[in-house]
Amino acid sequence: MESLLANFDPDNILNFWKTYPSWKTPELFHKLYNDDKSKQKEQSSMIMWGIVHMFDKSENNAYRTLDSIERVEVINDDIMNDSKFDWKPYDELIKFSEKLMMTEEERTYHTFILYMENRRRFLEEQQASLTFDTLKQLDEAIKRNVDIMKEIDRLKAAVELKSDVGAVKGDRTESFGERNLI
Repeated sequence: MESLLANFDPDNILNFWKTYPSWKTPELFHKLYNDDKSKQKEQSSMIMWGIVHMFDKSENNAYRTLDSIERVEVINDDIMNDSKFDWKPYDELIKFSEKLMMTEEERTYHTFILYMENRRRFLEEQQASLTFDTLKQLDEAIKRNVDIMKEIDRLKAAVELKSDVGAVKGDRTESFGERNLI
């Protein structure tokens, strides 16, 4: 799928609904659109641009390398123009958007990344209260992180491979080696 952010210009933000009218079709988006009483549906348009920035991993997304919490904070400041913007009322919409914008492999990869972010935050918090036992537990957690990162790299490769379009000659499927799975 082409990045939805290919048409996003922070200096001239287009109305999401006019740019992508087919996104009004799913009931959740249609409800957001219809319930929006702002001029030209600007509020719901900005919410949609914010959600796209949450999940788009393309080079068009300046926030793609930020962890999830930082990303939402920056989206609130830069796109929503409200550092205290509350996304809670849009949780169902966000979860549905994730399913629409990501393949199963990408969602699995995304889940692993969120897990690692939480582990990293936890490890950072533990440094303030180090004891010998805590240090041993942290060492084990760090070793486990390396294993998890290897799994994340494998998943990332699978996601990238899935998005690559290739052709196989004849009436056969690619081998595991051709798909870089071994």
